[in-house]
Amino acid sequence: MSLYVYVLQGKGLLVKDACFVLQVGKHKSKTRVFRNNSNHVWNEEFVFRVHGNNDQQELVVSVFNHDDVDDFGSFFNGSGDLVGRVQIPVWSVAAEQNQTLPPTWFSLEKPMTGKFINMDCGKILLSLSLRRKSDKSSTNHIVYPNSNVNEEYKESEGPTRIIS
Repeated sequence: MSLYVYVLQGKGLLVKDACFVLQVGKHKSKTRVFRNNSNHVWNEEFVFRVHGNNDQQELVVSVFNHDDVDDFGSFFNGSGDLVGRVQIPVWSVAAEQNQTLPPTWFSLEKPMTGKFINMDCGKILLSLSLRRKSDKSSTNHIVYPNSNVNEEYKESEGPTRIIS
């Protein structure tokens, strides 16, 4: 089974050079970096393979200030200045109708250390979907190519657990 993660946009992020690092288990990916931009619209898709028991697996999305990271590898080693983070259990996607979580704003948890420790970290707009390899249904209907910051989307109410 595969977890499709659609990183749509961010709002209220504390940095202009933001980058998201996504992780499921030992597998990590990152979004492209926006330079000197306060309007963060990514519209990027990531696919992670998930196995067996979804109760144990989580998607962790971390936002970093790109200026504080000197190379690509340091993102994956946890260096750089963490702006905020959210953790989403895979079971929460499996429990949704059609195993798809529609575009939802997730509030970023403040980091325990660093320069963003006592600040509102902003929100990220994500959509998640679980698909079997044999599923022929398209997931293109989830991505919004010209995402509009003013559109209203569901606010995260529950199944996320924040980590520090």
